[in-house]
Amino acid sequence: MMAPLHDSDWAPYRPLSSEAEPESFQTVAQTIVDAYEEHPGRRLHVEVCQPAHAADFLRRVVEEDYGYFRPAYIRAAWRGERCTGAIVGCEVAPGYGFVLQAAVRRDSRRQGIGATLVRDLAHAFWQAGMHHVALGVTLDNPARALYERLGFTVARPVRVYVWWRPERIQRKGAAKT
Repeated sequence: MMAPLHDSDWAPYRPLSSEAEPESFQTVAQTIVDAYEEHPGRRLHVEVCQPAHAADFLRRVVEEDYGYFRPAYIRAAWRGERCTGAIVGCEVAPGYGFVLQAAVRRDSRRQGIGATLVRDLAHAFWQAGMHHVALGVTLDNPARALYERLGFTVARPVRVYVWWRPERIQRKGAAKT
């Protein structure tokens, strides 16, 4: 899905979420995992299955493995000391921001946290000079309705997301690479 970033949407805008500081990454990682805990029977990306994988994902985002990174591209929503949601993005091409991960804890959903996080990341993209924001979501994902309310449109229909990392096949007698 994709949405344009118009100047008129962001000029007087004041973000409600905060940049996630590196010392909060473990908490943010746990929030991402907790947000996905109730997905029985669905295959999930590795970074949402265990806190260590989520923390590694955040590290790789900061190291620009996915695209250009600025600190404002990892944002968190807090209720007191508790992280209720997080969003992670990067610049994937000149003028294009991409939402890599958006997660809101189950008990914090339907309170505007997801919309706030998306808007605040879009604002950070706009401040960095980007003109579009994109994200990947399957057609059957309930979050799709939120993205459409925020002005995203389907760029390409996606029914299944598969992230496959082939294991290195070790043949008998073959040298390790």
